[in-house]
Amino acid sequence: MLRACYRHAANALTVHPRVQMLILTSALLQTGTTCEKISGTNPEMEQPMQEERLAILEHPVVSGISDVLLSRGQRPGFRVSLRCQTAQQNGHGVCDCGGLRQGVPVCVSKTRATLLACLQDLHNQVLRQHGPNCIAACKALAAQRMSQDDSSAGAPDAFRLMMDLNKAKKTLDKAVAELKTMKERADKVNKQALELQKLVEGAEKEVILLQAQLHPKRARIDADAEEEDEIENVGDWTLADHRREASRVQNRRNEKLGSRHESSNYRTGSLGYLQHPRLGLMGWVSYWSRGHVGSAVHMIVQLIRQLGLSDGAFLKVPNCDRKELSVWKEAHFTVTQEAGIQQRKKRVAEMITKELAKAKPGAWGCVQAREQWSEEEQIHLRPGHHWIFEFGEAPDGTSCEFTFAFSPLQPKRNGVVYKGMRFYNGDRALKVKRWLHRVAEDASGLTFEEWDPTKDVDNSQPPVPMIINSSELRGAGFNLQEVIPPALEAAARSGRRTRGAGVRQVEGLGRKRFVLSADDDNDLRSRCE
Repeated sequence: MLRACYRHAANALTVHPRVQMLILTSALLQTGTTCEKISGTNPEMEQPMQEERLAILEHPVVSGISDVLLSRGQRPGFRVSLRCQTAQQNGHGVCDCGGLRQGVPVCVSKTRATLLACLQDLHNQVLRQHGPNCIAACKALAAQRMSQDDSSAGAPDAFRLMMDLNKAKKTLDKAVAELKTMKERADKVNKQALELQKLVEGAEKEVILLQAQLHPKRARIDADAEEEDEIENVGDWTLADHRREASRVQNRRNEKLGSRHESSNYRTGSLGYLQHPRLGLMGWVSYWSRGHVGSAVHMIVQLIRQLGLSDGAFLKVPNCDRKELSVWKEAHFTVTQEAGIQQRKKRVAEMITKELAKAKPGAWGCVQAREQWSEEEQIHLRPGHHWIFEFGEAPDGTSCEFTFAFSPLQPKRNGVVYKGMRFYNGDRALKVKRWLHRVAEDASGLTFEEWDPTKDVDNSQPPVPMIINSSELRGAGFNLQEVIPPALEAAARSGRRTRGAGVRQVEGLGRKRFVLSADDDNDLRSRCE
């Protein structure tokens, strides 16, 4: 097996000698056989032996290393295969060794007890017998073979390319022929389709004429009858349907306003004059205005003028009995800089300063709502949504629990957190005695009920702070009318007048309710910008 591996490596390796040695070593490792195992040498000598083999194979005249036959009592050894004979025969010069094909075998002997010593003597033999002429001739032979390999490798590629080119041309010619045939068939089919379409249109016209003769049209009396021929599923329309519908719509568009004196019925609903998917006015206004409300209003005003329904700045309504009592006219309004968005902070600061003077214990206050109190509050959400509370009493007798005034050296941008709420320079923490929330059964949102913190508790949420930030204050000192429960009202009326006030303070008859006037509600909502 060792001999076969060496011969395989020697015959197959025609490239760099180092690559030869790597392949030879890999073959020896796969077979599990080494020269040291055969001769009984020390395994520590494997690395020096491999280095010696590589040094021998690096010589230009050496083409490979083979082992000596182990049969018939011969001792193990090595022999080199040379390129000198081939180089001399191909005319690359006369070698110093006379053109040898193989070197003299070097085997284990008394003077060479190990295979490493054999490889060293073999290396010395190559260096002694092969001088500069051998090296030059072998290098010339290697260059010649490399050029022959390159030329022979390019010839099959060029031939293959020529074959592929010829095959590609045939495929192209076949595809062009098929395309031409398909185009001819397509032209023929299109021509037949046009002829059939003309026959279909002619047959449809004849059917319409026959149906008109068989079923004469009657006078239309309502809007539904006026649109009875309309097909709503546009995707099923034929060419004749499109032409008929285009003619019908254009005839209706050509009618001038005022040409009819009697009022005609018009369709309403999802297929009416407003919401019709193709002809509805809402869709066309949205199309031209592109969702801009100001553009839509401008278009409506221009439409009124184009239709001749306005007399200068006044709106004319035909056949209107109240046209002299109420008229529409154009007007102008001016937005001052003080009422604009840029002055909002200034307006809010002035309003808060004014309302803080009314913030006293027992008075009612209003804060701007930034979120929903509960899901039931959804029905009351409108612009300017707010919450109502009663001011509490701080230790100093006012409703202000703490005033935040930062020093000049303290950063003012981030503020400070006090009882879970963030305050900035100049803000005040106002004491809250109780909160009120709107009742669900009053859709107007004007009836409030006292909040009971012991019953309406959500353990998953943090506790409600009984303070507010003065920057959220939108009103103070307004009036709320208390709603007396019927049981207490009856008891107060039946008893003595001196005891009426005491009866109204009886506890355990439900939560107290209060009503806010509509004027105060509108005023508070206008402040919640």
